[in-house]
Amino acid sequence: MTRGGKLSGQSRLSVAIYDMPTAVGARLSSALTKEGFDVLFEGRLAPETAMNSASVWLVKWSYGLNYDFLKSHHPKLGFISATKGVDHIDRKAMAELNLRAETCPGFSTVPVAEHAIALAMRSIYGPCLLPPLSSGLVVFSEYSDEYAERAVAQMIMRSRQIERGIERARNCNYLDASGRRPSEPWFNQELAGARIGFIGRDRGAFGIARILKEGFDCDLYGYDVPEELEGFYSVKPDSFLHIIEHSDYLFLCTSHYGPRAGPWSFDTASLPPPEDLSLGGSGVAVLGTGAIGSTIARICKKGFDCDVRAFNRSIKPELAGIVEYLDPQKPISETISDSNFSFISLPLNAGTSNLITAKQMGDLFINRKRVLINVGRDRIIESDAVIDFVSRGGLLTYATDLAHNDASLCQGKAPDDKTRMFLQHGRILPTPHEAECSKNALERLVTEVFAKLNNFMM
Repeated sequence: MTRGGKLSGQSRLSVAIYDMPTAVGARLSSALTKEGFDVLFEGRLAPETAMNSASVWLVKWSYGLNYDFLKSHHPKLGFISATKGVDHIDRKAMAELNLRAETCPGFSTVPVAEHAIALAMRSIYGPCLLPPLSSGLVVFSEYSDEYAERAVAQMIMRSRQIERGIERARNCNYLDASGRRPSEPWFNQELAGARIGFIGRDRGAFGIARILKEGFDCDLYGYDVPEELEGFYSVKPDSFLHIIEHSDYLFLCTSHYGPRAGPWSFDTASLPPPEDLSLGGSGVAVLGTGAIGSTIARICKKGFDCDVRAFNRSIKPELAGIVEYLDPQKPISETISDSNFSFISLPLNAGTSNLITAKQMGDLFINRKRVLINVGRDRIIESDAVIDFVSRGGLLTYATDLAHNDASLCQGKAPDDKTRMFLQHGRILPTPHEAECSKNALERLVTEVFAKLNNFMM
């Protein structure tokens, strides 16, 4: 079996692509066509665009796949959902029509985890001060490890284009002018794998090297740096000019060198301190240790030396030494009672719906400022309770990629009064369901889609 649709002696699979952001649909269509699949349609799903002749429908933000629609309009073999779940596809109709559904659960793990960290950083450091991604290399001049967490906060907020996301959410811009989910977030970057340069040895850079290597698995390069950096954090020796030309971020740990090509330079001393809290060394709770929650836990523990507790129905042996699992039968307040940052990365099901209610929040947020970050589902936590507690000062910030009434907003429906209040609240930081997006995630999605199409051909 070869990758793609070029199969000798067999008819090619035909595919229809529905309800993707324009950039995602175009990339998938191009990749599939190149590999020999027949792409019959790419655009919005409607009765007149539903391709019953297609072997497989590739869907994402399709909210119309209900029983009545699918009885009249459906693919021949089944669906590939460019998400982690298939709750938007009617299961009864699939069973009656003998259709199957494949999911793409792996492509978004890294960007969602990094988005959660970016929301946490935005909660305590305020707006990102760095230039847009289009400006290229950013240089932190006169750098020393006094500013390690502050620098990472700016870097990850920039890579997630967090300010643009907050602006879109507050303005309820969940769809673009064509009525599709916007493409811009898919040009976000990931800090994982970024090229980081270090020049000089006059000021310490061990802390920032640890965060970037151990926490985010960045590629580190150095010129005239201490040998210990090479040994402890795999900083690879490189030439002065090559580092400048090929780094995404550059840390000048000396005043003797300066970049010659004139990249954008940021005065390290102007990095703002955190508001009330800092992530490094703090107590962290991770609710849900699936792939995303596990990645968040590793970043917090290995990068920021946090004390990480976890709530999950099962224990993951691979997280030994990284998290302390607490008894899932006990009240959830015990999991996060000593945590300044609590990350929600749970799936939505009967056991997690309204997991955190007004009562639980009353138990959790007494006598301590906390940040609650949600990259799971909006209905895991009661929105009324959130608004009440942030309004009364019982919660420093609620930062979420899943606003109140999230599904309705993603369908382009007008927000009700409660949703507007939620999105405009000064202590609520919303982004418009875009944590999964990045350039690298899109390429991983293409790879996953090919793998799932091959499953249909077996």
